[in-house]
Amino acid sequence: AYIIPPHLLQSKTDRYYVRALLTLHPGEVYVSPLDLNNEHGHIAVPRQPMLRIGIPLFTRQGYRRGILLLNYLGTNILSHLHGESSSFPNQWMLVNQEGFWLHHPNPKIEWGFMFPEGRTWTIGRTFPQAWSHIQSHREDAEGLETPDGYFFHSVIFPDQVVQHHHQESPPDQVVPTKAEPTQSWYLIKHVSRETLNAEFQPLLNALVLGSTAILVIVGYSLIFWARLSGQRQKAETARWSSETRF
Repeated sequence: AYIIPPHLLQSKTDRYYVRALLTLHPGEVYVSPLDLNNEHGHIAVPRQPMLRIGIPLFTRQGYRRGILLLNYLGTNILSHLHGESSSFPNQWMLVNQEGFWLHHPNPKIEWGFMFPEGRTWTIGRTFPQAWSHIQSHREDAEGLETPDGYFFHSVIFPDQVVQHHHQESPPDQVVPTKAEPTQSWYLIKHVSRETLNAEFQPLLNALVLGSTAILVIVGYSLIFWARLSGQRQKAETARWSSETRF
């Protein structure tokens, strides 16, 4: 951390998180949506995903004095998903409550709600069946099978994450949290049919080879038993003919 020189300071009074913080009561904690950092009215380049956690400050007499705001760099969270996506053929994705991509294997369609041209960069547009299922099933360990592959998901509430952080504190230090209305993240694992076919093809080949071997063995067994039965039938016929003559 470092101190910003006075001539580089910016007014943040018009930012949504500042306005939200100014409405909080003593002891409340604010958790913002995860979005891109904005500097001097423009989205910072390179992109800086940011989560903001803040509290209001009051005097002992109860007068509002200001706010204390912590900017948490979202790349600390998303970098883990990037690593998982590059290590495994299945895709890890993160969307917000509106279905906009916060993390996607194709970074070009992330953060659509921050750009005028990105209003359609949503999971609802790409995977409508999966998104409908995810919205109606908060938790689903069994997953969903669709023509686009398999989907598994879990829901994350940022304010509950902050609250969980305080659970080990003494009771008088546990504070309520206040996040944006209906704010939630959905962590989604997508396994495409192409990936499934590629991963399970060796197993399928082994099964096919095994089945072929079994069929060959069964076939030879049938031939053997057919020949043996024929020989037995000939022997019985010869014995019957011999007994008939005598």
